[in-house]
Amino acid sequence: MEFEKGKKSAILKNIELLLNGTDYLRLGTNFQCLISFYSINDNKSYSSKELLQIYKRSTFFNFQLTGNFFNYLPKYHGPFLSKNIQLENYLEIPPNNSFLNSLDLVVNAKTKYENVIHKEAIGKFNEKVNKIYSDCYKFLYLENSESFKDIKPIEYEHEWSHALVSYDEFLCFSHSKNSFFLISLARD
Repeated sequence: MEFEKGKKSAILKNIELLLNGTDYLRLGTNFQCLISFYSINDNKSYSSKELLQIYKRSTFFNFQLTGNFFNYLPKYHGPFLSKNIQLENYLEIPPNNSFLNSLDLVVNAKTKYENVIHKEAIGKFNEKVNKIYSDCYKFLYLENSESFKDIKPIEYEHEWSHALVSYDEFLCFSHSKNSFFLISLARD
C-alpha cells in the first residue's frame, strides 16, 4: 500500500499544470483580485485532492500579489513561505452558498485603513464569481489567510508581506475535467 502511494505521488509530480488564463481586477484603491484558471490536458481524471497536489508542486504555486502587479516569486506563495503551506491548510467550504458568503465577507470586510471600493469593478467581480460558482462543485479556502490578518509585524514571512493588510485565497474545482479556478484577494 505504501509503495502504491509513493508511486502515485511520483506520477503526480510529472503532471504538467497549464495556466489557461488570468484576470486581474482592481476592486478598490487598496484592494486587488487575481483570478486564474488552471487545467491538465490529458485523458486521465484527477480528484480535487490530486489537482491540489499538482498545483502545490507546480511553479504557479510560487507567486506574489501586491500593489498593482503579480508575478512569479520562487519559494513564496502570496505573503507566505511556500514551504509553510500544506495541503491540509486548504479547508473545504460547506455547500449551500457558503462560498459566496465567504467571498462576500472578504469583499465587505472593514479595515482600519481607508479603502475606497470601486462599484463597477465589484460588479464585474460578482459576475465572474457567479459564473465560477455555477461551473464548480467544490470550494476550498486557505486557512493561513485568517491568521495572517492577526500577525505582528515582526512575524512576517518575507520582506514585502508587510505591504499587505489581508490576503485571501479560494480554490474552485470545475465540473469540467481536471480544471480549477484560483481566486486571490489582497488588500495593501
